[in-house]
Amino acid sequence: MIDRIAQDFMLPIEIYPRISYYARIRKAIAFIQFTEIISNNRRSMPRALLVYGNNNKLVGIIRRRDILKVLSHK
Repeated sequence: MIDRIAQDFMLPIEIYPRISYYARIRKAIAFIQFTEIISNNRRSMPRALLVYGNNNKLVGIIRRRDILKVLSHK
């Protein structure tokens, strides 16, 4: 097991939902709520959204837990 490589455990970046850096948080919540990640014949809600800026450059991620944390402190 220790001899395995990171690629054996990773999920491909292409399966994660992505949004623009200027998208409203409402859209991020909808993506997390209504998008499924399918890997190894298993379906799950994404734990993160990829955030893209100008020129389709990955600029960050938004985690589901961070959105929930902010919303619970309202």
